[in-house]
Amino acid sequence: MREKLWDCLVQQLLCQSASLSNAKLRQVHAVLLTSSVLADRFFPNKLLRSLLPGQPLSVVRCFPRLRRILPAFRPNKYTFSLLLTASSSSSESESEDDARRLVCCIHGLAVVVGCDSSGDSEGYVSNGLIHAYAGRGMLCSARRLFQESISRGRTDVCSWTSLVTAYGKAGQLDQARALFDGMPHRRNDVAWSAMLSAYVAAGGLLRALQLFQEMQRSGVRPNRAAVVGALAACGALGALEQGTWLHAYCLRLTQIGGGGGAAAAAVRPNAVTFICVLTACARAGLVHRARHIFRTILPNPGIEHYGCLVDVLARAGLLDEALHVVRRMPMRPDSYVMGALLNACTAHGHVHLGRQVMAWMADLGLDNHSGVHVQLSNMYAGSSNWEHVLSVRNAMEDKQVLKLPGCSMVEVDGVACEFVAGDRSHPRMRDIISTLTNLHAHRHP
Repeated sequence: MREKLWDCLVQQLLCQSASLSNAKLRQVHAVLLTSSVLADRFFPNKLLRSLLPGQPLSVVRCFPRLRRILPAFRPNKYTFSLLLTASSSSSESESEDDARRLVCCIHGLAVVVGCDSSGDSEGYVSNGLIHAYAGRGMLCSARRLFQESISRGRTDVCSWTSLVTAYGKAGQLDQARALFDGMPHRRNDVAWSAMLSAYVAAGGLLRALQLFQEMQRSGVRPNRAAVVGALAACGALGALEQGTWLHAYCLRLTQIGGGGGAAAAAVRPNAVTFICVLTACARAGLVHRARHIFRTILPNPGIEHYGCLVDVLARAGLLDEALHVVRRMPMRPDSYVMGALLNACTAHGHVHLGRQVMAWMADLGLDNHSGVHVQLSNMYAGSSNWEHVLSVRNAMEDKQVLKLPGCSMVEVDGVACEFVAGDRSHPRMRDIISTLTNLHAHRHP
C-alpha cells in the first residue's frame, strides 16, 4: 500500500513539474532515485497510459519532462500509440494548427527513433499516424503514409477505416466509397458504420439506407452507430416501413440480451434523449406528459428543450402558455423557438398574436430567414388579407430574401419518392393529382 502511494506521489510530481529549472529537475531526479519507479522500465508508458482517459493533454505535456528526467528512457511503439491517441483526443485550449504541428512532431520523432512505418512491423504506429493525420483533416499526409504502408503490406481494416472516415468528413464521398469498396480485408461493423455515417452527414440518405441493406446481406451485425445512422436516414426520408423494422430489430436485440438493458446498465438519458422524447410528445399531442418531463425530470433544460416545450404547447393551441414560457426563458430565444410560435399562430389563425411575434423576431434580428416571411404570408392568406400578403412578398423582394422550393418525401413499397414544389416530372403525376383532388373533395365536401 505504501509503495503504491509513493508511486502515485511521484506521478503527481512529474505531471506538475512544468518549466522546471535544472536545479529543480535534479531534485526531482533525486526523489526518483530513492523510489522504486526507475527500476520499472515500463513506468513511463504506465504513467502516460494512466493519464490518457481523463487528461489527454497531460500525456503530451508529460512526455518531454520524462525525457528530461529519465535520459535513458527511449520511447517505443507503445509510447507512440499513447501519444497519438492523446493528440487525437486533446482539443482543449489548442488551435487546429497547433494540433496539426503536434502530429507532425510525433511523426518526426517516430522516424528518428526508428518507430515509423519502416520499423513498425505490427503497424501500431503507422495506423496511429494515419488516424491522427486523418482526424486533423491532413488528407494528403494520411494518404501518403497509407500508400507507404500498402507498399510494405502493413495495412489493416483500421487504417482503411480511418481514411474512409477522413474522406467522409471532408465531403469527398466518392473517394471514401472507392476506399471502402477496395478494402482487401473483411470489413467489420466499424468500417460499415463509418461509410454509412459519411453518407448521412452529407445528406446521401438513400445511399445510406442502401448501404445498410448491403451490410445486412454481408452478414455483418450492425453496431449502434450504424443503427442510429440508418434511423436518422429513415426519419429524414419518411421511410416508415424500414424505420419500423429497425425499431423491431433493436427491441429484439434487447430481448436477446435479457431485456432491460438500459436500466440494468444504469444508462442515464442525456440532453438529446429528452429532445427526442419531447418531440414525440409534440407529435402525439401529449401536453401533460411533456409538462411533467420538462418540470420534474429534465435537469438544466437548454434552449432546444424550451423550443420543444413551446412546440408542444403551440401545436395544442395553448398559445398564451407557450408565449409565457418564451418570456420566462433564462436565455435569449432563437429562431426555432420563435418559429414554433409563429407556426402556431398561422395554424390556429391568430393573426394579431402572429404580428406581435413577428415584431419580436425583428427586434431579435431573427426575421431574415425566408421561412419567417413565408409563414407570415400564409397567416395573412389564411385570413384572406391579400393586401398584407402582397406587402410581405414585396418586402421579401426588397430584402432579396430567396425562398427555397418546398420538398417532401414519402416511401412507397420500399422506394423513397421526392417531390419538389412546381416539379411535374414524376411519371405518375396525373394519378397523383387525381388522388389529391379526390382527397381534398372528401375533406371539404
